[in-house]
Amino acid sequence: MSALVADQVTTVGELLALDSTRLNRLVAREAKDTRKEITARYRAWAKRLGNDNKRAPDDALTGLDDAVELLLSAVSGARSSTRKDAAELLLGVKPGLDAFASSTELAAALDKAAQRGPQLLKELQDDWADRQDTRELLDAISEITRQVLSDFGGVAAIDTLTAEIRARLPEPAVPSPGLYHQARVDRAAGGLLRVALERLSEHETASGTKEFVRRRHGNCLALLATDELLLAAADSAAKRADDLVTSDRNIVIPPPTAARELGSAFLAGYRAVSDDAAAQTALPSEGRLIRLAAAISKHAAVSGRGELHNRDISPAADPDRADRIGAIGVAASDPSGAATQLSPQYSSPFS
Repeated sequence: MSALVADQVTTVGELLALDSTRLNRLVAREAKDTRKEITARYRAWAKRLGNDNKRAPDDALTGLDDAVELLLSAVSGARSSTRKDAAELLLGVKPGLDAFASSTELAAALDKAAQRGPQLLKELQDDWADRQDTRELLDAISEITRQVLSDFGGVAAIDTLTAEIRARLPEPAVPSPGLYHQARVDRAAGGLLRVALERLSEHETASGTKEFVRRRHGNCLALLATDELLLAAADSAAKRADDLVTSDRNIVIPPPTAARELGSAFLAGYRAVSDDAAAQTALPSEGRLIRLAAAISKHAAVSGRGELHNRDISPAADPDRADRIGAIGVAASDPSGAATQLSPQYSSPFS
């Protein structure tokens, strides 16, 4: 009680209303026995009485650039210019850092000692937890993540989650969006996802329950899932996708064939790490399964018609080549410039 009163917490209701980030910082200052008692009481009461941090008001969502600006405005830059610089790197305002870079990489980008990286991430979460609008924004992005994972059968590639966030935090139409514009908004969406997941980790620490499991491929966060078994299943499907497209660099595999092959690999990967050798799980839909496997594979890509092919396919065999050339031709011949709105679809030879 003495520890909690410092944060104006004197009732059970006030404890359950305490933001997870603030609760984690509060108990971290206390001795082991005090920390254990507060955490155990919080989790027991939350389970018994309810403490739903999973929903945020729909109006918490705003445009992509506005969301980035809101988070930056909440950072205590007056006290620490380094903290402001860290936020700009994480959110993609300043170049030079992957959206899901490690805390060590963040510290190196700021020319700081490695141990400063985790400190900065915690300080930023403290800043965003201190304001209702930034809390609601990050919780709303976490809710998008939950919805996408539910729609996709419990597992999704980070690229897919980033695309969904970009779609739900739209920007005003750009007359001639190019590769730079697309890369900028994708990077901003990735940064928002990253900091929202870090806030979600605060909820997980406070509640003692792991809502999502994560899988990194090399230095990059690649997958998010509700179950470790689904991570193994997705990796198995990605490996099969690579096997299919590397046997012949110019092969184009139709969706039914690709889905059948990837579905078998998905189930095999799931069973391989399950205690039950005959375990089953629902497969993602045909298109989602193909895109999931391609998104985390080394060599596979998906055409506009859902066909699986090698990323290094020759131009002559590229299944999207005719559509892309047609779209470019229409854009070039349309004096109004309206057709240039199609360009994001065709910004890469292997979309």
